[in-house]
Amino acid sequence: AKKKAEEEKKKEAGEGETKEEDAEMADASKEAEETKAKEESKEETKEEEVKEEEVKQEEAEEEKKDEEMEEEETEPPKAELSDEEKKLWFRAKATPDLTPVVLNQSFGQFTVPEKSEGFTEIKYEWQNAAKSKEYLRKWVVERKQTSRIEDLQPSKWFVDKYAEWQKSSKEWVAKQKTFKANAPKKEKKEEKKDSPFSLALIAGGCAGTSVDVALHPLDTIRTRLQSQEGFLKSGGFKGVYRGLLSAALGSAPGAAFFFSTYETMKQVMKKVSGDNENWTQHAMASSCGEVAACLVRVPTAVVTQNMQVGRYSSFSHALTSTWANGGLGAFYTGYGTTVMREIPFAFIQFPIYERLKSGWASWQGSPTNPVQGAMCGSAAGAVAAALTTPLDVAKTRIMLENPEEGQAKRYTGTIKTLTLIHGEEGALGLFKGIVPRVTWITIGGFIFFGAYEGATSMLWSTGAW
Repeated sequence: AKKKAEEEKKKEAGEGETKEEDAEMADASKEAEETKAKEESKEETKEEEVKEEEVKQEEAEEEKKDEEMEEEETEPPKAELSDEEKKLWFRAKATPDLTPVVLNQSFGQFTVPEKSEGFTEIKYEWQNAAKSKEYLRKWVVERKQTSRIEDLQPSKWFVDKYAEWQKSSKEWVAKQKTFKANAPKKEKKEEKKDSPFSLALIAGGCAGTSVDVALHPLDTIRTRLQSQEGFLKSGGFKGVYRGLLSAALGSAPGAAFFFSTYETMKQVMKKVSGDNENWTQHAMASSCGEVAACLVRVPTAVVTQNMQVGRYSSFSHALTSTWANGGLGAFYTGYGTTVMREIPFAFIQFPIYERLKSGWASWQGSPTNPVQGAMCGSAAGAVAAALTTPLDVAKTRIMLENPEEGQAKRYTGTIKTLTLIHGEEGALGLFKGIVPRVTWITIGGFIFFGAYEGATSMLWSTGAW
């Protein structure tokens, strides 16, 4: 019993020491764990600080890079080939590459992904413009380097749009050609109409009367300068209106005959030549008009010029005396010479007149008005008058010659008359009266053609033609 009691005491003492040791060991273990935890937290804190510093450095580098890319304008990417690639065979015809149109179309078709499309997780990341451009540039370069030439073809959308544009362009070009072909031409629309016979007859009569009555004094001075007796013996500056009645009576029908024949023959010759107008038509038509007009002008000129030089005192006296000297033929003395003078005059004047009118109309883009037509006629008449003065002198001498009984006429033909004047009076004798003649026809041409153009325009406006 004593031994058992001692063993129990020892046992209890041992268990107490064990418990104390266990408690001490637990405390030490707990302290070790706490120390370890503190060290781990310190290490984690240091790692987080390092990561934050790295992130800040990366962000600073990205910002710096973005600023540099924004400041510098980078050139578009270029695909560089190696020496081996350059030796490869490529198609001669260039194929379309990626274009802004294709890229814009791709961006236009882009949509934000949704879970209904099969995406389990969607994350969004916003990037600045510089980073996006850099990403796109790398993508384009990679696409160029890894794609075949055959694959770099325009999309079906682009091909369809291009075909549609070509079709619309062809339709537009066809419509434009049709419009131009059917559109009335301005020149033809504003082209002046050819005057019919009756209209030209009335307008020519008005023009002839106007000029002969207005400029009769100048014509009287010209006749007296060209007469064989001389200017002073023929009357000088006295009685410059002698013969006005006969001139007025003959001017209207003479001008009417000329213009009606001229306009009619011009239309006939124009139709014969296939509606092509040229200067020869004007020259031939005016020559025909002068031949017709001389049927009235020559009798009028015979009576008027004899009265202008004082040979007859009145119109009735001139008529009876002329008839007594040779009947109807006496009134047509110098008809051939007059025609020979008027045809060259018309050949020179009317082509110049028509050419000046057409040139002026083309320059201003519209037909000439009566004043402009009068100016053209005045200029053309001045040139023609100066060049045909010798023929006018011969005509005047033939008409005014009045030989005494028993004496033959000296001026019997145009060529003979010109030769005789040149032999007796020299070359200047052939140009007697050139100043009043050119002055008379220059002023007269303005009045004559102005009156004709004005009368024609007024008659057209009546609507009777």
